[in-house]
Amino acid sequence: MEDAIRLAKIMFASKLFAAYGTPEAVLATIMAGRELGMQMMASLRAFQIIDGKPRLPADLIRAIVIQSGRATYFRVTERTADRATFATQRGTQPPVSLSYTMAEARASGRVKEGSGYQRDPADMLVARASSKLARLVYPDVVHGLMAIEELDENASANDR
Repeated sequence: MEDAIRLAKIMFASKLFAAYGTPEAVLATIMAGRELGMQMMASLRAFQIIDGKPRLPADLIRAIVIQSGRATYFRVTERTADRATFATQRGTQPPVSLSYTMAEARASGRVKEGSGYQRDPADMLVARASSKLARLVYPDVVHGLMAIEELDENASANDR
């Protein structure tokens, strides 16, 4: 633990991870990543602080599910600018699929001028569908993690 504290102070002092705000926040990020099986630098690169809360990219949430060994498969089955669908199977349980559509994104107010949903709609739909499915089927693995891509587009870029 003393090594982790010393490294957190060094990483914060490097100014590469100043967005975390304090050496203690850097340490908390390192520790959170370790609980998810990530090395120190991977944790610091992966987590982003948005509105004061640590968030992970949807790709990493999927990777955590796959690395857990609980998923027989977890894959995209449809990816367009209008819909993304993911399917998974947990052990011997029946397969589950989940789609997220542009209509849902519009209804939720996420599609705004200059938003990710306008720039890269298929990628945003993939992120939303996969992270929702991960929380639905693997809550014990992802512990309610929210993907960066799921946040309201009003999230402060300064907090990233």
